[in-house]
Amino acid sequence: MIIYQNISIDKMGVGLCNSRVNMNTTKDDVRNFLIEFKARASQKGGLFIVPRDVNIVCMAQLGLTDRTLRMELLSLSVEDYYKGPEPDEDPSKSGKEVWMFGKIINGCEVYIKLKNFDVGPHKRAKCLSIHQADFPIVYPFRK
Repeated sequence: MIIYQNISIDKMGVGLCNSRVNMNTTKDDVRNFLIEFKARASQKGGLFIVPRDVNIVCMAQLGLTDRTLRMELLSLSVEDYYKGPEPDEDPSKSGKEVWMFGKIINGCEVYIKLKNFDVGPHKRAKCLSIHQADFPIVYPFRK
């Protein structure tokens, strides 16, 4: 494990504290993101779940279907916010942002990475990642 400027990095490169939270993000910013995300995800065909192995395994372990995951995502609140917005790591998505949340689903704390995106004139929501949290998540807007 490497310690760098109060951020612990394990051998997988995962930060083990909440030091990188965007301190300029307000509850209103998170609320506005969630309103837009939920509006997009509520439309038929409006939610895309990236079929990465880690997402598929997590959904199977938690007994989630696409429908029940959609319900969990639509129930996210400002208090579930973890960090963001951050630039999308995909270089082809320059200027796009991702937001991170955490949630207890079926007794397991999961890490969730979301974004809004457009396909031509169509507004879509995307779940980039859902998996068991690698470390206890610190929620800046929880009391």
